[in-house]
Amino acid sequence: MHQSIGDRRGTHPRRTAAFWRVCCTAALSVAAVASPASAQKGADWTAKLEPRTRAMQVCSLAGLGAFARDKKLRPKADRVVINAGGEPKIEQAAVTGSKAAVRSGSRWYTFSFTCKLNDTGSKAASFTYTLGDEIPKAQWEKMGLWQ
Repeated sequence: MHQSIGDRRGTHPRRTAAFWRVCCTAALSVAAVASPASAQKGADWTAKLEPRTRAMQVCSLAGLGAFARDKKLRPKADRVVINAGGEPKIEQAAVTGSKAAVRSGSRWYTFSFTCKLNDTGSKAASFTYTLGDEIPKAQWEKMGLWQ
């Protein structure tokens, strides 16, 4: 039986409201990565978010931009989930994680990352990562990933 995203949303314990905010924003941010003006507008609305959610949003966007520029990952990445395998460590000026996921085409890959934030936490000053192995489809649901 085919389920819509709304149907699946309530059945998976890891798919909290924060999860959907991070995923949906990263998914819709491809244009913001390509356009500096759009990215600036994105930074403006993040001020309305609580600090933890803002840090995750900012770093998700920065990750998507970093992967978009990576010539080794083709087709170009279109999704980043920084909390796929567990919650990242969020400090005042940095977000770090070792269990994040990036989607390229129909495949998901693990990555670890460090995202340094500016003084206000509204922008990423830098985003560095190490790409890991492909994530087997059998693990996707457990990590909150999708086709």
